[in-house]
Amino acid sequence: MESILRTENLKVSYGVIQALKGITINVPKGKITAILGANGGGKSTLLKTISGIVTETSGDIIYLDQSLRKVAPEKRTQKGIIHVPEGRQIFGELTVFENLMIGAFTVKKGTVPFTQLTATLKKATADQDTTERVLTKKQIIANNLEKVFTYFPVLKERADQMAITLSGGEQQMLAIGRALMGTPKLLILDEPSLGLAPLIVQSIFKILQELNQTGISILIVEQNALQTLKIADYGYVIQIGQMVKEGPAQTLLKDPALIEAYLGK
Repeated sequence: MESILRTENLKVSYGVIQALKGITINVPKGKITAILGANGGGKSTLLKTISGIVTETSGDIIYLDQSLRKVAPEKRTQKGIIHVPEGRQIFGELTVFENLMIGAFTVKKGTVPFTQLTATLKKATADQDTTERVLTKKQIIANNLEKVFTYFPVLKERADQMAITLSGGEQQMLAIGRALMGTPKLLILDEPSLGLAPLIVQSIFKILQELNQTGISILIVEQNALQTLKIADYGYVIQIGQMVKEGPAQTLLKDPALIEAYLGK
């Protein structure tokens, strides 16, 4: 299966502490890949290394068949690797709309898959008889904003509201919405369900499935392993910086040892 991203023997150290001890994963294009494991296992470090926030000690990260070792974090964002960090990290003193526009900062004119176009843009580009449509920067931002407001109507209702006044669930929606404004090819999420009510979690995971169905590849780190494996195609389990298990998500869901160790008896 074609990869959108893979890591090869990735190692990361914080001083004398080796956080990642040779991690190799494959993220298939158009699929949902889950990274599971206990706190402190290196999951967030892996995501930060992929997005360029943390520098690897050795190994490599291959994205669309090109190494990212010398690619700056902002350039990775421009290439379509968009990271939704743990804790949301929204700009509380800015409005919802302003937060979303920050997410669109790296957008340039280019092609967008037909499956990711809103009805408005499909109609506006009907003369282009291809599976990808060539759009201006303005059109891409407008298309992305319309999609965000469709997935998260509450953000449209509160567009002029200060982000800090949103509930925890609404802030997580804003963090994901901000990421979508950057036209992700690979959407990376770190603990999107953290601290949220079960109904909100179900809603967010349903939206992640819908996003994936439009062609966006997803790499997700989650404590809520059971919920994550239900929507994922493939999963990896990291323990103390090492890969200890991997397999199709449905297989992992039926693994008694995994359920006891990571999902609870």
